Amino acid sequence: MARNQVRLDIERREPFAGGGSFGNTGPYERLFGKAHFAIDPDEKGLPSIVDLDLVPRNAQGLVEFAATLDIIKPVEPDRGNRRMLYEFSNRGNRGLMGFNYGRGADMSKPEYAGDGFLMRQGYTLMWSGWQGDLIDRGDNVVAYLPFAQKEGKPLRGRVRQEFNPMAEGILSMGVSAGAERGQDVQPYPVLDRSTATLTMREYESDPLVIHLHTEGDYWVRHVSLTHTDPRDGSDVEIPEKVGICRSRTELSSHVEHIRAGRTAQDLLYEILLKSGFPLTTPVEPLQLAGKTVYSVADGALFLCLEQALTLDVIRAMAEHRPERVVCLDAGFAGKISSRPTPRRSLRPGASPASRRCEVKLANNQ
Repeated sequence: MARNQVRLDIERREPFAGGGSFGNTGPYERLFGKAHFAIDPDEKGLPSIVDLDLVPRNAQGLVEFAATLDIIKPVEPDRGNRRMLYEFSNRGNRGLMGFNYGRGADMSKPEYAGDGFLMRQGYTLMWSGWQGDLIDRGDNVVAYLPFAQKEGKPLRGRVRQEFNPMAEGILSMGVSAGAERGQDVQPYPVLDRSTATLTMREYESDPLVIHLHTEGDYWVRHVSLTHTDPRDGSDVEIPEKVGICRSRTELSSHVEHIRAGRTAQDLLYEILLKSGFPLTTPVEPLQLAGKTVYSVADGALFLCLEQALTLDVIRAMAEHRPERVVCLDAGFAGKISSRPTPRRSLRPGASPASRRCEVKLANNQ
């Protein structure tokens, strides 16, 4: 504790609420600046701070950071009650003036103090920043935190942001929107937009529905549940030379079951959700016998969305012994089944003791 350092830097000192007087306490003043900190990351008993061991240290081995400091106090401290109300609010807000029914955001105006209740009681008010992902607008309360690094480079990883439009008819939102004062939240840059995933739900308990298409720095398309199977009652193009069919169901089985424009990633996540896996499930692309195969949950499910399967890739998948394998119907050239969800079985390896591996054809995925 003896090594830790705190330094206050007061940048402005100005009258509060137009310099008006508040009962026996008298006038107030505002002190605005920054608090600078340097702490020993190896101090015993220090509360747990995520990735503190990855933060750069100064020449003394201390971790430095800073925060906005905003104080409203009696001009004559002896006339106050020697009590302080300290607020560290979310998203850089200040809420203490709610006790005064104060209005506006300009502390130099009398209306900001409202009825002056806290001032007449002699309280000192203080705010300091703690949230490090805020954009400094000059009038909000923020923290200036160091970035964790590994081998001298910033850490990279997946982050999650929840958007709440709070009204009907909103079809697009900025990537920093979705929360109170969301315009002041610093968005993380998307390094590879092809790996970004957008999900939606109407209520908190609803299952997440995935939607992948993005453009520019904004999600621009209305999010809705869509299927890759075109057989939803809309018109579809019936290919020529389909042969003689006895029913509409039999006829539709000859139609391409994948909507035009659907990517492998669209199919991947639709099958993932329909198979009961959460979106946080690890998915690892593998190259087996020249084909791309997705391993879900460390081999609990293998997905092969290739249009032409070979015996080599089937054997390669079987050698990994996945619990289930899902393939496109079109992958089995000349053996497309008319049933909606036909199943075939493989036995990985030649040994009779080998675990059975189910192959489910993704006919209507």
